[in-house]
Amino acid sequence: MRTFALIACLVSLFFALIHAWNHQFEPMPDGHVVCMNDLQLLSPHSAHLKHESNSLILSAQGETRHATFDLPLGATSSHLFVRVSAQAKQLIAGNEIWQDGRTFIEWLTPENQRATASPIHSAQGDTSLTSCFAIKVPLGDLRPVLRIENLGKQGDYILKEIELTPAQQTRSWKLGSPLIMAAFAFLIASLLAANQIPALPRRLFAASITCIVGYFFIIPGPWPQTKGLGQALAWHHQQAKPTETVSGTKFHPPIAPQAIIESRLGDQKNVSHQSNYTKLPESDNPALQAKKILAKVRSLLHVALLFAPVWIISYAVGSKRGFLLGIAMALGIEMAQWLFGYGFQADDVKDLLADLCGISMAVYCHTRLSRKIYSWMPFPFPQPA
Repeated sequence: MRTFALIACLVSLFFALIHAWNHQFEPMPDGHVVCMNDLQLLSPHSAHLKHESNSLILSAQGETRHATFDLPLGATSSHLFVRVSAQAKQLIAGNEIWQDGRTFIEWLTPENQRATASPIHSAQGDTSLTSCFAIKVPLGDLRPVLRIENLGKQGDYILKEIELTPAQQTRSWKLGSPLIMAAFAFLIASLLAANQIPALPRRLFAASITCIVGYFFIIPGPWPQTKGLGQALAWHHQQAKPTETVSGTKFHPPIAPQAIIESRLGDQKNVSHQSNYTKLPESDNPALQAKKILAKVRSLLHVALLFAPVWIISYAVGSKRGFLLGIAMALGIEMAQWLFGYGFQADDVKDLLADLCGISMAVYCHTRLSRKIYSWMPFPFPQPA
């Protein structure tokens, strides 16, 4: 009965984590919301763009295959909340995988050089996407510029709707997320307490290793965007949405006083935006970088990902408990990818098999080598079970 109660608490805590994750952002009080109407005001130099039904259409024709928009966001924030709807129409990609239709934010240095970039959307063929997510604002004195490109051989790239809002993490998330992680560690340690073996410090150590793996590879995962877990990120803020008058006419909130807009428009005319038709730089996330580098040996990466933590956990609480926690971590990683909207495909089945291989190797090494290692180096590791 105690075990079932602990499992029920873990399930409830998981749903609490989902709720907290999806409500972790709020708009900056002094930030400006940039939307489609504002882009049209901010783009006098982009006359080659077509404007139809409040959409921006960029064709794969001519020398100018891009449009840029300075973003007067107004506030320094930790994140940028993005709501986007875009599509490709008969867009045939170029020879490189990045030669398609795409929208991203360039973060430019004071010398007008690209420091990094935040991808927002890309498409080819006849595909469309409507999504909302948050991107982390890079550190430094950088200027955000929205950039739309169509580097395909033919076809149109259509930006239907976009909304960019300076955002910050809520105080409830900052305070609540460490408590949720601590609660996970406590409940996992309690589940490991069958017959009061192993001792509490060893159980807490194994539970902490499990939570660390979850923190880096399950929530939030090695992705450049913060997406909703199981559903869209909740964003309840009236000023971040078009408001309706009594007559039913919709108005978007102004992003800045008219004088500021005119000043920025004048600045834009003096800025020479280079084409920079290149592949976007990779994310600084080390887990994502490792995933990209080791894409051809993806299975080996998953073997290594589970091998080390499961061996350490087995060293602390025994091979049986280590095996079960390893299986939980493997399923958690794949479930998180599915809940974040990345799907579950044949490659994910291979990943699970590779995870099982890494877990089995870790348990085997524990049963064969852990006691020998303990005789050589007893501190700080506990006596293996």
